[in-house]
Amino acid sequence: SLVILAAVYVGCMVMISIEQEKNRISIQRELEKQHFQVEALTDSLTGVGNRQALQQMMDTLAGEGPEPEYSMAILDLDNFKEVNDTQGHMQGDRYLRELGNVLQKTRLGEFCILFRSRTKSQLCEACQDIQHSFSEAALSRELEQVTISFGVAVHQPGVGPAELLRRADTALYQAKKARGSICFYQA
Repeated sequence: SLVILAAVYVGCMVMISIEQEKNRISIQRELEKQHFQVEALTDSLTGVGNRQALQQMMDTLAGEGPEPEYSMAILDLDNFKEVNDTQGHMQGDRYLRELGNVLQKTRLGEFCILFRSRTKSQLCEACQDIQHSFSEAALSRELEQVTISFGVAVHQPGVGPAELLRRADTALYQAKKARGSICFYQA
């Protein structure tokens, strides 16, 4: 009976070991899957959400009900082409990474930002905070001053995500004329 008990014990230990290995592999696969999902939605240079992440968020908003309250801001670095042309693309990449850091610290995504339930003054203040944080960053103080312009469109009933994006882009075009400004879409 002692031999049988020892054999059962060894058998149980082997089965436990096999189950632990299965669990370890399963956890490792799940972590890899999550890593790839995050990687698929993140820009590798800036570390912020990419177009696919924006589309996913807009799909989520569209599914929240008939008319969710949100606004969209598109931002762009002023004189960025000149930086790339005169200082090189590596320097331009440094500005993009710095902007990514600023956006991550303010818990925003992409260079297109979706705001929920904010007034026009709150939207303006949020954009100004980003401009200020970027201008205070070490890179901006070290090198040529690059500013950020914002084009903002407030969602209105009957306006779909694609049209809202077009309106924010139109406002950005106006903002870039004044450099470092914030313009709201007006029909």
